[in-house]
Amino acid sequence: MTKHPPPFATKRLAFLVSTVFALASSTASLAAPVAASNMDSVLNLSLEELMQATVTSASKKSQSLAEIAGAVFVIKADDIRRSGATNVPEALRLAPGVQVAAISQNKWSVSIRGFNSRFSNKLLVMVDGRAIYSAGFSGVFWEHNDIPLNNIERIEVIRGPGGSIWGANAVNGIINIITYSAKDTQGGLISAAAGNELRGVGQARYGWALDEETHLRLHAQTKSVDAGQDAVTGGKAWDNWKNQQAGFRLDATRGGDNYSLQGALSDYRANDRITAFTAAAPYVAHLNTDGAGQTGHLLGRWEHPTDNGSRSLQAFIDHNENDMGVIRYRIDTFDLEYQQQIIGDKHDLVWGLGYRSSKDRIDTTPHILFSDTGKSFSLYSAFIQDDITLVPNRWRLTLGARLEHNAFTGVEMQPNIRLLWTPTAQDSLWAAVSRAVRTPSRGERASTVFIAPPPPLPFATVGDPNMTAEKLTALDLGWRRQWSATLTSDVAAFYYRHADLRGGLPPGPTTVPLLYNGLYPYLPVAMTNTIGAESYGLEVAVDWLPAPNWRLQGNTSLFHINPRDPLPGATGSEFSDTTPGHQVSLRSSLDITPKLQWDVWLRRVGKIITGSFMTTVTPAYTSLDMRLAWKAGRDLEISLVGQNLLDSSHPEIVMAEILSAPVKIERGVYLKADWQF
Repeated sequence: MTKHPPPFATKRLAFLVSTVFALASSTASLAAPVAASNMDSVLNLSLEELMQATVTSASKKSQSLAEIAGAVFVIKADDIRRSGATNVPEALRLAPGVQVAAISQNKWSVSIRGFNSRFSNKLLVMVDGRAIYSAGFSGVFWEHNDIPLNNIERIEVIRGPGGSIWGANAVNGIINIITYSAKDTQGGLISAAAGNELRGVGQARYGWALDEETHLRLHAQTKSVDAGQDAVTGGKAWDNWKNQQAGFRLDATRGGDNYSLQGALSDYRANDRITAFTAAAPYVAHLNTDGAGQTGHLLGRWEHPTDNGSRSLQAFIDHNENDMGVIRYRIDTFDLEYQQQIIGDKHDLVWGLGYRSSKDRIDTTPHILFSDTGKSFSLYSAFIQDDITLVPNRWRLTLGARLEHNAFTGVEMQPNIRLLWTPTAQDSLWAAVSRAVRTPSRGERASTVFIAPPPPLPFATVGDPNMTAEKLTALDLGWRRQWSATLTSDVAAFYYRHADLRGGLPPGPTTVPLLYNGLYPYLPVAMTNTIGAESYGLEVAVDWLPAPNWRLQGNTSLFHINPRDPLPGATGSEFSDTTPGHQVSLRSSLDITPKLQWDVWLRRVGKIITGSFMTTVTPAYTSLDMRLAWKAGRDLEISLVGQNLLDSSHPEIVMAEILSAPVKIERGVYLKADWQF
């Protein structure tokens, strides 16, 4: 296992932080104040106003950023627009502590605080409170959840455990993608972009008022992305991406109650070239698959204000189909949750009940087998959390816990205690101790996956039907400071101890081969709870407005993980080096004139190592994106974006779970126009 230097080395941290301020200081003289831009821009807001931005995902109620005892980062719509991002994973690079690596042009590895992989199983991802975490594969198919960026109001990123509020799988973090209400998107929008990598994307959206209290929005989008570069041959890879979708949102107010109904249908093609294995000769197959997928969902929500709080009820149904070439997976989910908030003189109590029912169907192949090809399973939950004011405007204590019963591991308890101290109006210091769990997926408990050919015999991972939940005990610390109306900083540190992590136990010299179809022998690699780990890290973010027309943002993340307490034969190679030890992001957003914007984004990502049987090293890389936007008319914006400008191509990660052909991400340029009417 590769050894990393101590991540908290004083020199490294001092260098990274000083780099942020040095960039700001060295360029401050280049900008002169200009009149307020008539382009929609976050530069028109002071950072003091941004610190009061509403966040709902941290504790299932509205809070300002300064009031939250946790590591929270909000990516606003304007941040996404000015970044030049073309999809949600690219936009998530804006947040500190989030690891994003492009596996190919249509697949991403997204994680928070470690365990980076295509199926990052300790990260809960939601869209408007609807979980898109896959129960079959313990992760998110980002290629099948391509939310139109123009519809996103903000993305709330919570770094650290959220199991006491959101339940199992919210272990290392939570991402909640929040879309605009229909009321906030009245009128029409036509958006189109084309370039060498982003072949074309087009979105049409229109919103109107049915009456003074009822608003409706419709949208449709189509996208086509070119293939990347094959990392082995240097030619074109097999990773084209095409998708189409259409959806609606209806928001209404009646008698003080708020109602919302939204839904969407989508169809995707995410090409992939996979090396797959079987138990019988010729043992190895090279598959070209179109990665077809279809999704559909319908979500409804009711909110009722009361004299001392509020009540809400949310329900959604969700359908997903995904053909991965080596397996086809379908799942239908129904989810229902009731929640109540009760506000008193010293207590702010939130509690709720939840029920989820899922039914899946699996079409197996000679490459991946399941002991049961269809299963129904349910989840029951209850949570409570109380924010207790100990000293007004100074000390606040949060106590909470969530109790769940799932079909895989039974009853799980996830408690949480947090303390917030605000010694001044500019400072927020907080500490938290939490417990969170990740429940095993269908694949981990019931699958047989062939992973390597002879000699001496084919190898296959074999799921353990008795696999228990992975467990986390977490300590989090943080400090937010508003230095002035134009300068803020956010520092978060953590120490985590993981237990019962998933891993493989390779066969020993006395292992008896198993038989496939009663004829072909193979050696089993037991997939079960094999190992623990300890991880720790530091995240620093700085936001500065050196001039009314100029914003500088910098963040850096340091991370280290050590496996511990392995069972005989087990190793931590599956996760120990899959996350970069350091990341740095520097952004400059400048309004050159009221009609002209220039954005520069520089990133540095450390090396990563993936694979258990076949180890692959992805070297560190530096990337530069630039965007120039012109307000051509009152309602028309034209922008030119360049991505990955420092090299012609570079790899970001090689997928270890399913052996897709390695791909290099190429330099891209595209032209975009947004017309509102």
